[in-house]
Amino acid sequence: MRICHVTTVHARRDPRIFAKQARSAAAAGHDVTLVVADGKGDALEDGVQLRDVGKAPFGRLGRILIAPIRTFRAAVAQRPDVLHVHDPELLPTALLVTLASHVPVIYDVHEDNVAFVHHKAYLPGWSKRLVANVVDRVERFAARVTHVVIAERAYAKRFPYATLIANYPDLTSFHASTGNVPEELTALSEIDAPLLVYTGNVSEERGALHHARLVHLHPDVHVVSVGYTPHAVADAMRTAAGPEQDRLHLIGEDRYVDHAVLRAALQLPNAIAGLALFPRSPFYDEKELTKFFEYMAAGLPTLASDAPTWRHLLEEEARCGVTVNPRNDQALTRVLEAWIYHPERAYELGRNGRRIVEERYTWRAAQKPLLALYERTQRSGGPST
Repeated sequence: MRICHVTTVHARRDPRIFAKQARSAAAAGHDVTLVVADGKGDALEDGVQLRDVGKAPFGRLGRILIAPIRTFRAAVAQRPDVLHVHDPELLPTALLVTLASHVPVIYDVHEDNVAFVHHKAYLPGWSKRLVANVVDRVERFAARVTHVVIAERAYAKRFPYATLIANYPDLTSFHASTGNVPEELTALSEIDAPLLVYTGNVSEERGALHHARLVHLHPDVHVVSVGYTPHAVADAMRTAAGPEQDRLHLIGEDRYVDHAVLRAALQLPNAIAGLALFPRSPFYDEKELTKFFEYMAAGLPTLASDAPTWRHLLEEEARCGVTVNPRNDQALTRVLEAWIYHPERAYELGRNGRRIVEERYTWRAAQKPLLALYERTQRSGGPST
């Protein structure tokens, strides 16, 4: 069958869309196209046809008003059996396409988009409630006429009939060649000191300042942050690190970092833990972060904030990490000293994580309901509810 993924927000090699979903469908024998709008041109990679419609003009406004029309023209031209849509901004156009052509649509919920509106710095404060209400209504309508898949179990509260396609790691991509690793990462492999590694997009809401402050808690610790980091956030992290900023390593300042580089960072020889010291917030507290499972896959223990959901997963279920109040320097110092001076403790937690991710949390298992949904969607045409 012909499957067409559509996004104007995510990178063409997005780990969920391209590396997992599109490549898995292509490996299963389907004809897969990913339509993007990044201006980097068409390509064929790992059996997936990348179709680029070019960056829309007028910045964010063009992405919302112009890019959907361009991308769906390209998508419909592929004569797909299924459209797999990854951005809420694309829903109005996607719904028009499915109503006009009867091509079934899968809507992929990567985030709690209603809650995420309140984290968008570019929106004026007075408008956030209005925008969140519009997103909520559009998504609820979409759930009635499309098939919905969700990336995390917590999203089932809003989409009770959705199919869970969790962002569990592809274990074959760990402990393997990472390809083109930047020079900064290669240099880090030569540091003879414990490395604390954070991977993913970097922002204050995702713990950037808490991570930067860790260099003050132990004289040997280096903090490695790998992922897209806005320049202003990078400056704030360096300020938080202060005189110790030579032990703070930022990879991805104002640029996208390929997921292969994130995996390579977790496999640095002196990495002792993965970080997720997020400030407590309703948006993140119930999320099972993808990075948790990637840290497990890399055999690293996790040092995370003490949200109840995180504590249950990391300390009780997987026994692969420690959760603390990210503002409690004494508690953080105790954990770091325990792992540095008694590395067997960190090793045991990392081993527990690797074992449980192999047993429960692999992409090999998570992809099965997706491939089954493609087949079922093609036969039925209508929403799974």
